[in-house]
Amino acid sequence: MYGEGKRYKIVFFLENFKSVNEEIVIINNTKIKKIGEEERFLFENVVGHVLEITVENEGGNWTGVLKRADEKVECIVTALRLLKKSRIHISGGFFVSGAGSAFSHTPEIVGSLLEQLGPVFEIPITTYTLSKREIDELGNICKEYIACDFDRDSELRIAMQRFNKAYCREDMEDKIIDIMVALESLFLKGDEKNELTYRLALRTAAFLGNETTKKDIFKKMKEAYRIRSRIIHGNSANKNLEIKKITEIEDYLRQAIKKLLIMTDRDLSAIIDEIDEGLLSKAQS
Repeated sequence: MYGEGKRYKIVFFLENFKSVNEEIVIINNTKIKKIGEEERFLFENVVGHVLEITVENEGGNWTGVLKRADEKVECIVTALRLLKKSRIHISGGFFVSGAGSAFSHTPEIVGSLLEQLGPVFEIPITTYTLSKREIDELGNICKEYIACDFDRDSELRIAMQRFNKAYCREDMEDKIIDIMVALESLFLKGDEKNELTYRLALRTAAFLGNETTKKDIFKKMKEAYRIRSRIIHGNSANKNLEIKKITEIEDYLRQAIKKLLIMTDRDLSAIIDEIDEGLLSKAQS
């Protein structure tokens, strides 16, 4: 039964999600499961999966309950989005109280999460299917996310915030601006103001690419800057053409965040220096 003792649950409907598993435990007290009888009552008999989070109400601190729920929701949904390109969002959240009563989720409860983790627009939708092989990888991304010190690694925090904003943007022009700000946060140092296009494209290609793909990544990153420049200066773009290009750049951002999450024991500035040293060594050889 939901809400037993001092344990509270928050459940969100996962739209566009599919899995062969009845229940997937991701991290402690957090799971994805097929909708049961209690959830059908909350979600008006819809069929699908919910994200279910259990939190403790320690010392009657309701604010703490909401804060911990916020953090877990953001962790899981961001991890799902980082895992693969397929689109996913949450809706219809409910808190279930200690007395067993439920009340619907409101924007005030999780602040900007409804904006950042809510509906996805514009990009062609395919069902988000989670395979058995991907479940372990999802759990690993969540653990890396939880272990990250975002106060220290502010650049990575900014990049993930912008990634989620871009993910949910209705307007493709706003989307590419968020994506490029995120990539700049990861691969440009604070005092680097000149030659932004070249530096960002070169470092992104070096970090993500191999000998076969580096040139293509470099070329597409430079094109992304040209798209952003046209938008900022009020020049309209070919919308259908730009959607494909922006989606590719979004995936570069997804790959970079995932790769950097497992490197959070190192300073990002030192990683950038290492990328530059590698580029210099190749240029001199």
